Amino acid sequence: MTSSLSDLFSHNRAWAAKMKRERPGFFTQLKSQQNPRHMWIGCSDSRVSANQITGLEPHTFLQNSRLTHTS
Repeated sequence: MTSSLSDLFSHNRAWAAKMKRERPGFFTQLKSQQNPRHMWIGCSDSRVSANQITGLEPHTFLQNSRLTHTS
């Protein structure tokens, strides 16, 4: 299990390197499929969708709703 932020970044770098070796062009293709003008950071327990709050159409912004509370 990951125990520190440093570990998370290390695992992410290893994963990215593996993807580049095994699937050349993966990140370039992924980048070309996305072109959001905005990023919305919201709660994963939101009762109202970000589209309703912002008045934007789905898929017109990058939405991150995977934040969590830790206590």
